[in-house]
This record gives sequence, structure tokens and C-alpha cells, in this order.
Amino acid sequence: MEISKKIFFSRGFSKVTVDELAEELGVSKKTIYANFESKDELLSAVLEWHMEEIVGKTDEILSSSDDFMVRLYNLCALISEAISQKSPEFMSDLQKNREDLWQRLEEHRRVGVLSTSSRLMEEGMKLGLIRRDVDKEIANLVLLFSISGIINPKTLGKKSFDGALAFDGIMSIFFEGILTDKARGSVKKYRSTEPVC
Repeated sequence: MEISKKIFFSRGFSKVTVDELAEELGVSKKTIYANFESKDELLSAVLEWHMEEIVGKTDEILSSSDDFMVRLYNLCALISEAISQKSPEFMSDLQKNREDLWQRLEEHRRVGVLSTSSRLMEEGMKLGLIRRDVDKEIANLVLLFSISGIINPKTLGKKSFDGALAFDGIMSIFFEGILTDKARGSVKKYRSTEPVC
């Protein structure tokens, strides 16, 4: 699965032939077709395997005895790595030609981001590392929609940065903000409990 994943993720899947897959896997076409009815079925299996792999690694990080900040860093590194493995060609190919798998991947991302960020938010607040006045639901949605909106072939195709760099930027803004300490101190006087717009 790992080799098939690398081939699909790096080059897309529409242009990759079963002959090329067989050659790079070091097996015959007959062997591939003995296990999968088509290239599309192999792609589906690769994506399911990849998503299960991410869930397993995420659970491992979250349940480890490491310090909260270490786990947070390791989780961000895992997500960044998972994003960087998928080339723009693959993501665009998936979105255009296998919308069902694109939706499956998006749903996996949505569930993963919401459940993981909720868990980390609660723990971070208990430890005094995340502000208690932050609305967890809003924060989780901001993170989810930032990732879904930016790490998208239509968005990335118009920009000069890749998915991993985009994710690092999202994490930096989400956790560190865009204001300097000086500005952060003065912004409180402009805030109110009433909506500002």
C-alpha cells in the first residue's frame, strides 16, 4: 500500500497506468487484478488505508505521556506531513474525477479536526495553557474552515505556497495570532460584549 500511495499521491492517479503501477510495485498486472477489480478500487483501498494510518498515529500521539505542548507539536507535524504527501496534482485529480473519494477525505478531515481540537482545547484549558474565555466551538470551527478552505486545490492552485506551508501558516495564526504583544494589550479597549458588525 505504501508504494501505491506514494505513486498516486505524488503524480495523481488518472495518468498512472496499471502497467506503471505493476512495474513500480514489482508485480504483474495479473497480481494487481487478482486483488483489485480496477485501478479505482486500488485507489479507494489506498485512501482508506491512509486515513486509518492517520487515525492510528493521532491516537498514539494523544494518548502518549508526553507534555501537552509536545503532543500538540507532534500532532501538527503529523497533519503537516500528511498534507505534504498529497501533491496538488493528486488533490485536483481526486476532486475532479473521484468526487466520492474527495468527499470521503473531506469528511475524514472534518471529523478528525473537530474531535482532536475539541479534546486538546479542553485539556489545554484545564492546564491553563489555553484561555478559558475562548469559545471552544467557535475556535474548532475556525480551525476546521481554515484548513478546509485553504488546503484545497482551487485555493492552492492560485497561490505560490504548498499545502504543508499553508497548514504551518494556519497553525501559527491560530495559536500565536497576528498581533504583536503591544497591539494585543491595547485591543481589549475596542472589544465589547455587543456585536461589532
